[in-house]
Amino acid sequence: MQNYRLISGYAMEYGTFLGVCWIAVFALYVLGLRTLCMPAMLLAFLAFLALPLPAFALARRFRGKLPEEQPLGYGSAYVFALMMLVDASLLTAAAEFCYFEFIDKGALVQQLSSLVTNFTKAYGEQSLPPTIQGDSLDLLAQPPPLDITVALLNQNIFTAFILAIPTAVFAWKRTLTNQP
Repeated sequence: MQNYRLISGYAMEYGTFLGVCWIAVFALYVLGLRTLCMPAMLLAFLAFLALPLPAFALARRFRGKLPEEQPLGYGSAYVFALMMLVDASLLTAAAEFCYFEFIDKGALVQQLSSLVTNFTKAYGEQSLPPTIQGDSLDLLAQPPPLDITVALLNQNIFTAFILAIPTAVFAWKRTLTNQP
């Protein structure tokens, strides 16, 4: 039980920091799409690719916080990594809900719709078949902010289950025994 309290305490603390990082990447993504600023979009893409790195570093830091004589098996390390990533997902979902409910008011979906419409017109002028119809984007604008947030939360939690596998390797602490 003491080990679980230690794991859950650090997972919550590190998950909060990781969630703030994820919120910053989401903000960069939104900024890039709303302003069509290529440096912001490129930075958001690179930050998205680098999202596992803080999780790995925090898992490594957690391993360093444990006493030397206390082993941490892979299963416990996986539970720590999963709890940390799920906490980050919940914090990110709360921020995304606040964004979609109070700030966005459908502007992001409208921006995406206009981008796809422009690309469709460009493909149409070159006599290439359009891959996305404009009517299908109208369906994206209909869900309320809660539905969008739940979909993003599901995606983040699914990713957390997968990302926890390599992250647990960084938290895994084996004991070295001196056996003849």
